[in-house]
Amino acid sequence: MDLKVLLLLFGLLTVATCQDWCTMQGCATNSHIACNHNGQFHSRCISPRAITFSAAQRNLILDTFNRNRNQIAAGGFRVFLPARRMARVTWNDQLAWLASLNVRSCQMQFHSRCVNPRELSLTSTQKNLILDTFNQKRNQIAAGGFGVFLPAKRMARVTWNDQLAWLASLNVRSCQMAHDSCRNTPDFRWAGQNLGAFARTGSFHTTEDVINTVIKMWSDEYQYTLMSDINKFESGAPRGQVIGHFTAMVTDRTTQIGCAISQYETVSGSTRWLYSLMACNFANTNILSCPVYRSGTRAQECTLGADPQFPGLCRANEPIDPNQLIC
Repeated sequence: MDLKVLLLLFGLLTVATCQDWCTMQGCATNSHIACNHNGQFHSRCISPRAITFSAAQRNLILDTFNRNRNQIAAGGFRVFLPARRMARVTWNDQLAWLASLNVRSCQMQFHSRCVNPRELSLTSTQKNLILDTFNQKRNQIAAGGFGVFLPAKRMARVTWNDQLAWLASLNVRSCQMAHDSCRNTPDFRWAGQNLGAFARTGSFHTTEDVINTVIKMWSDEYQYTLMSDINKFESGAPRGQVIGHFTAMVTDRTTQIGCAISQYETVSGSTRWLYSLMACNFANTNILSCPVYRSGTRAQECTLGADPQFPGLCRANEPIDPNQLIC
């Protein structure tokens, strides 16, 4: 499923009410979602449509919620203790109407900690910059670069994946450099993630500056990496220096990547810092006790031959399964 398109689902278009939503108890004045909302889609929405739930669809939502609640309330997964008094949920039209106002914004919201945030929409040129930079670094290592690393037998040329990029966008909307607990997808059972952030005063960095700076930060970890780390990954910082971002970049089974960038402000004392945060999700990741890549003659096991642009890598359509662990 292409998660680049967010499906907007809600139950009711209108709910008759005389409630003054702008002074709702427990909410700051004029902060409520329904305060002065005209019920229309935001101007950013392209060809939006309102999906009205049928009774069967509402019941599907309720049944799914209640099954999951029941599983936990009964002491499910041998982790959770049973609940004494957990309610069976029912449908509420007013809550559904308020939900409908939210999805009419056509965006996932930034975390409340974010100050003046913005997500940078990557152009095709910027996506290609990410891919070319990644593949240049991978090719350099796969060809036996720096006089330290042996060539790779079958390292994939990476391509762009919109679903991995969408998941990365959810991460950067947190406005903090913290890994997701999981970013796996139906296609990628061992998805990895690299994060990078930096700040300056004055004005934000350009998108290209962010891309080049962050990827260089990751790839520069090669200088702390030994071939023994490549042959058998045991730690992201085996000798006190971090290497895990670099090894994630050159994992041979990573066939696709997707990235996102956000920018936001912080204030420390009297200084206003302008942060750029970049997240990239990978089809595969560092696996303990497994090789980062298998060494041998350069591209010797590429069944479709070496890539003409990056001859240390296999062609982009090489049939590599990112879910297969070779340990």
